[in-house]
Amino acid sequence: MLGLGSQSTRIGTLRAVPVFLSPEWLRDLDAAARASRALTNDDTESLVVEQRVTGTPNGDVSYHAVLGTDARVVPGPADAPDVVFVTDYDTALALRSGSLNAQHAIAAGRMKVRGHVGVLLRRAETLRAFGDIFRDVRATTETSESEDDRR
Repeated sequence: MLGLGSQSTRIGTLRAVPVFLSPEWLRDLDAAARASRALTNDDTESLVVEQRVTGTPNGDVSYHAVLGTDARVVPGPADAPDVVFVTDYDTALALRSGSLNAQHAIAAGRMKVRGHVGVLLRRAETLRAFGDIFRDVRATTETSESEDDRR
């Protein structure tokens, strides 16, 4: 992961709200993945999905999710990912907000997919569960000031 420092917004005396793609956001995503029964009870071999986001206000960001019996989210690229998704920051924001879905992003050329694409079909249920985790973490995530300025 490149160029990310501590990024969260304090709301009164409540817990800091992590900023999308920040180390704190990745930490929350990791905690949710580890706590998910839908991911950790999967007794098939692990699936490693890497996400690369280019052009964020803090440089390029990459992280990967290991889905299976030891589900987790790790900052940085994976050594041997099964699948890699690459988007620019604007596309990542649209995916995060729900105004764009992955299928449309791929069809429009806004998301590139590399690796063993067939594994996505075989592990659709696991990926769906991971999507649910993203949704839950998204509800407690703030966007950066730079993103707010884009609107």
